[in-house]
Amino acid sequence: MAKTLKKLSAKYGEVLRYLSVGGLTTLINVIILFSLTQIDIPWFLANVIAWFSSMLFAFVTNKRFSAGTTETAPKIIFKEGLSFLALRGASLLVNTGVLFTTGLTLPHGSYGPKQANIA
Repeated sequence: MAKTLKKLSAKYGEVLRYLSVGGLTTLINVIILFSLTQIDIPWFLANVIAWFSSMLFAFVTNKRFSAGTTETAPKIIFKEGLSFLALRGASLLVNTGVLFTTGLTLPHGSYGPKQANIA
């Protein structure tokens, strides 16, 4: 059994680490977005804050656990972080587009827990 687990870990360990970090990144994004919109932060600002926070988490955890790099020089970390965020900037655009078209603004006018029901 231990040999089988070691073989599976050697074969799929990196993929499992990336999937785990990706799942946690998504969970963090959803929790922060939901929490911020519940305290009446405008959805667009909440989305940007949630995206940035989850990408920061993803960068740190991917660097530490998935990629296995040990570089700690501030200049290199800054360069890698900037590159990481820039490459994932498209995900912010897609995320914002999805939120805009699927229910936060178009169907209901705006999102918020205390939205007036005017009929």
